[in-house]
Amino acid sequence: MNASYFFIFFAMTTGISKTPGTFIKFIGVGNFFFALGTASSGAGVRDEKRGPFNPLSYMDRMYSCVPYRGWVLKITPEGKIIPWASGFRTPNGLGFDLEGNLFVTDNQGDWVGTSKMHHVQEGRFYGHAASLLWRKGWEGRPLNRPLQELDKLRTKAAILFPHGLMANSPSQPLVDSTDGKFGPFAGQMLVGEMNKGRIMRVALEQVGGVIQGMCIPFYDGAGLKRGNNRMIFGPDHSLWVGHSNHGWAGDRGLQRIRWKGKTPFELNRMSLTTKGFDLTFTQPVAAKTVTNLDNFRFKRYFYSYHKGYGSPQREVSNVKVVSATLKGKETISIQLENLKEGRVHELRLGSGILSQRGNPLLNALAFYNVVRLR
Repeated sequence: MNASYFFIFFAMTTGISKTPGTFIKFIGVGNFFFALGTASSGAGVRDEKRGPFNPLSYMDRMYSCVPYRGWVLKITPEGKIIPWASGFRTPNGLGFDLEGNLFVTDNQGDWVGTSKMHHVQEGRFYGHAASLLWRKGWEGRPLNRPLQELDKLRTKAAILFPHGLMANSPSQPLVDSTDGKFGPFAGQMLVGEMNKGRIMRVALEQVGGVIQGMCIPFYDGAGLKRGNNRMIFGPDHSLWVGHSNHGWAGDRGLQRIRWKGKTPFELNRMSLTTKGFDLTFTQPVAAKTVTNLDNFRFKRYFYSYHKGYGSPQREVSNVKVVSATLKGKETISIQLENLKEGRVHELRLGSGILSQRGNPLLNALAFYNVVRLR
């Protein structure tokens, strides 16, 4: 729970769409972007077909027998539909950051080792093989291609949400566009979660031309229901959360969260350095915090890219902390024994980390997805 935020519950149903992967987002230049999920395993083929039918992926767990399942598409103001990017399994959420970058979440399953959030760019492929059937110039069954070839084609996710620890079914990413009127995380992104009473927070940065960064819980429990499917900021800068159950985990209803005006003691962001991470907090940190390296526990791992359903953590290893030094009042610079590209770096912060006022941390578990090293 985040005690700096006030939770209000309204017991009413909502008009939120319950169709997975079809959320449509309008942007100021007049375009629409929308995402289509792949078809579910074992489903039949109906008499009416939306466009041409291609059976080459039908025996896959999730499949794309008609265009453009597993794609993000763009609709221009003139009504022209442009296939934008492929490789999505069950994209249940779409949003833009303050710079106009497009982000789409995807749910764990076949080809998706753990749930993730992609920075979506035109022409890219993001991993789920079935959608390749509708890529211009593609020939043959995608599953007949070597795994190494498919892996080389794909663009890695900006954020990985470790399954069971952070999210099992992420939904809409929403940028905090309130300019500080919803708390100290302006410009960062909030991401809903269907299976838990949780909203996550994502702090992004660009490294080597690639967007990557940290995810951490933002609001947990304390009356927040499951099925956190769609979110929007109201005119008063409070956050409205629409719930749905999609036929699996979740709830229905509409809830509202507003900031009380008090800044919680939180890890604001993790920034990758050449030797480790700079940890920036929302309040000045007590100097004694850095004297005990046990307050900073790191391990790293990756998830397999394969046609199987999900993936366990692979090559799990602890990472030695060499030093921790204060860098200004609110930032601790951590030097690790080594860093490794293509790994999630899991950080568990100890109870000895206190603010100068003696406040303990609200959330002690964070994950940084190292796509590129500095």
